[in-house]
Amino acid sequence: MVSPTLVGSPASSPSEFARRRFVSLFILGAMFVCGLVTTASIFMLPIGPIGQKLVRNYGILISVGSIISLVILEVFQHRNFALNTFLGFLCFGLAIITMNTGGIDAPGNTILVVMPTLATLSMGILAGALWACIVASFLCLLYWNPYSYLDIRNIIQPYNSEIGIFISCIAAIFLALLPTVYYELHQRKQRKIINKKHDMAVYHATHDPLTGLYNRRYFIAQLKSQICSDATEHFSVLYIDLNNFKPINDRYGHHIGDAVLSEVAKRLAFVFREQDYCCRMGGDEFAVLLKVSDKAEKDRFIERANAIFTEGVSVEEQYHPLSASIGCANYPKDGTSFETLIKQADKDMYAVKYRREIESHA
Repeated sequence: MVSPTLVGSPASSPSEFARRRFVSLFILGAMFVCGLVTTASIFMLPIGPIGQKLVRNYGILISVGSIISLVILEVFQHRNFALNTFLGFLCFGLAIITMNTGGIDAPGNTILVVMPTLATLSMGILAGALWACIVASFLCLLYWNPYSYLDIRNIIQPYNSEIGIFISCIAAIFLALLPTVYYELHQRKQRKIINKKHDMAVYHATHDPLTGLYNRRYFIAQLKSQICSDATEHFSVLYIDLNNFKPINDRYGHHIGDAVLSEVAKRLAFVFREQDYCCRMGGDEFAVLLKVSDKAEKDRFIERANAIFTEGVSVEEQYHPLSASIGCANYPKDGTSFETLIKQADKDMYAVKYRREIESHA
């Protein structure tokens, strides 16, 4: 279940840190559960001096095993060795209790059977198979007690056996839940991280890093999709080029030019709708996929786009006047392919720019 998380990685990596944290929490959680079982056994089962000594020794054994395992984890940074050490102490203590509480009929066998599951959830299939063999071998020795020469006794009174089985089953459930719950919570966290990284990757693949508008590649993809759509009606491609932008970069620096482009992008995003796919084609050029079929409405959008350039931009207490030339190509009148539409919009933009230069010198 969790074997994919056990692939080796540098000790300083976040994934390795998460694995070591899991081992620490698992050891502490298992020690807590065992402590509850020990306490419940003392207060819920009327046990004599021998039973009290057995429970007390089990608590000491688990505490020592937990300390040794945590030292191995923190000092030597061996996760699997620390887990195997702790499971070894846990199983050894359970084996002693089992041999003193009825052998194959002992309530503690319920917890013992969970050990391979814990090993599988915590360390992988190979560890689970190893511990399954160990537990199975011990249970076989208990079953064939007359031939194994094990010293089996039973200090539990018959009327207390049901309570012992109940406590063992509850302890087994919580021990199995420890790695399962941690794994599920860890996977949820990892999925959130992966989804966030995926969303960021998609955003950077489709957006211009400076302005936050769509980039050229995404714009062309949407333009192709719009052309190929069965429901395609008339639409327009606007091509926008800032006039006299290069002197701003040359005189004031590229950081000032970037600030001007960012402000222009904000204004364009405010003018056009989200479905119009406003993008930065590169440099000081922008394009818009204007999804309107009515000529009057298209002209209103172009007029509003021209209006945002009537007011300049102030950057670092320096005012920079703005102006732009906007070209337009209409589908399907001016073309039925994305290359033709962009080319025609660009050509119309240069025609607007040329007319403006003629008018300025007239």
